[in-house]
Amino acid sequence: MNRFIYIAIGLFIINIIFSLIPYLAPRAPTEMILPYQLWFNVLFVFAIVLPTSVGNFKLLYK
Repeated sequence: MNRFIYIAIGLFIINIIFSLIPYLAPRAPTEMILPYQLWFNVLFVFAIVLPTSVGNFKLLYK
């Protein structure tokens, strides 16, 4: 349950930051901002959802 709260709060903060960019740099085109916003959202979700440990691959190379 904590992961979902972290995801919601993190996405909210990321989207707030990206929604402030047009006010700080009005000439910045939206088609340049949106891919970065989506990329940071996906990276944040993957960082929270994916496991932090990796598998034991020593068994494959005996």
